[in-house]
Amino acid sequence: MLKALGLWGLRFMVAERPADSFQARWLAYAPAWYTTDADPGAPPATIQLDASGEQAVIEIGDGQVRTRVGRIADPDLTLEGPPRAILGLLTGVIDLDLAVGLGLTATGRRDVLTRLRPVA
Repeated sequence: MLKALGLWGLRFMVAERPADSFQARWLAYAPAWYTTDADPGAPPATIQLDASGEQAVIEIGDGQVRTRVGRIADPDLTLEGPPRAILGLLTGVIDLDLAVGLGLTATGRRDVLTRLRPVA
C-alpha cells in the first residue's frame, strides 16, 4: 500500500514549496521500490544522492537495487539537487536534461543511470 501511494504521489512533485519537508529515507525507498537493475551481469555500481542536505546511497549489482541512508566513499556517480529532480530522474518521471534544468548536478559516470530501469 505504501509503495502504491508513493508512486501515485511522485507525479505531484513538480513544484517545491518553502514549507515542504524532506527526509533521506525517501531517497532510499524510491530507487529500491521503483527501479530494477537493467544490466544484472554488469559490475557493481554505486550512486551517492544528496537532496536538500539529506544523503542516501544506491548500490546496483547482481541484478538488485539496494539503498540505504548515508554516504559512501568514492561513488561511481553523485547526484545533488532538489528532491523532485533526483526522485523524478531515478523513477523515470523526468529525464536527465529536465532534472538538470531543475537544478540537478551529476558528477561522475552518468552511464550508471542506464542501469536503473523504472518499474511500475
